[in-house]
Amino acid sequence: MNEIRIPYRQNKVLSILIALFFGACAVHMGELAATNDRGLILNRIVEFSTQGATMFYWVISMATLAMSIAGVAVFIASVF
Repeated sequence: MNEIRIPYRQNKVLSILIALFFGACAVHMGELAATNDRGLILNRIVEFSTQGATMFYWVISMATLAMSIAGVAVFIASVF
């Protein structure tokens, strides 16, 4: 039986859109963290103080920045 191989290529436009979306989210969350002056309550389960909320926003900002970098890496991998 003959084996058929079809190479998978990531959609370049989708990779760029992923990187831009998560980059914009990272910028927004970073701005929110830098200007935070109040606490945060998540689903009436967890309450964060002002410092805790700021740290939470920074963590979310760094996570979305990592996703944006991953989108750029996928784009570069799809080009080469």
